[in-house]
Amino acid sequence: MAHHARKTGGEVDLFAKIRDKMGNATKAEGQSQAPNLVGPVVDVYRPPTAKRLALSKMKGVGKDRKRLRALAKTGVEAVDPGLVMRALNEYMARGLVLSRRVTTMLQEELSAGDKKKHAEKVASLKKLRDNDQQSWAEEKKKSEAEAVYSEHVNGFQKALRRVDFLYKEVSVSDCRFNINLDVYDNHMLDVAEISHLRAEQEVTTVGNEEVVDVASPVNVEGVVPDGEDGYGDAEDGEEVAKEGNDEVAD
Repeated sequence: MAHHARKTGGEVDLFAKIRDKMGNATKAEGQSQAPNLVGPVVDVYRPPTAKRLALSKMKGVGKDRKRLRALAKTGVEAVDPGLVMRALNEYMARGLVLSRRVTTMLQEELSAGDKKKHAEKVASLKKLRDNDQQSWAEEKKKSEAEAVYSEHVNGFQKALRRVDFLYKEVSVSDCRFNINLDVYDNHMLDVAEISHLRAEQEVTTVGNEEVVDVASPVNVEGVVPDGEDGYGDAEDGEEVAKEGNDEVAD
């Protein structure tokens, strides 16, 4: 019956073939060569990949590596503790010397910077002192002048009080005893007015001198004619200023 099931009309029964295959697989459980562990049932296509180029070995590189490894191993093993200590001491000594040199250089730079700052500060203080001395001298001069003027005024007022006390017929309010009056150009004028007239006279004199220096007339022969050298004009200006002062005084 089984044989009949396998062959039907001289052809192998597909069902029987699958059943036999599964039975064989069950018998072979636990073996690495079992059909279910051999490989995938479906074929997998993998495209061909380019082969990697092998690294070219340089001649002598391997020997050099071996030599260096051996040298490092023997160098560490054959090192002298005394030599190491001497090298460490020398390194520390050099570091100490360099640190001292750097410290000295920094101190010199700091001292130079401090000297420069001190010099600038001293120069500014000297300049301030000179300015203070100049202003103090000017103020002292002004104060002395005011003190002298006040002393004269007090003395004159003292004299007036004595005259008023001794001579009843003399009037202290008379203009002849006014301390604010002074004699200028044969006239009794106020001190402020005299200062104003003197300033005007100086301005007029300077203007006449500039006119004479810039445009003084000269004839063909290079001789300045009489009355045209500017001195006559200056004298005329002084006379006019004098007449104006007389009119103001009157």
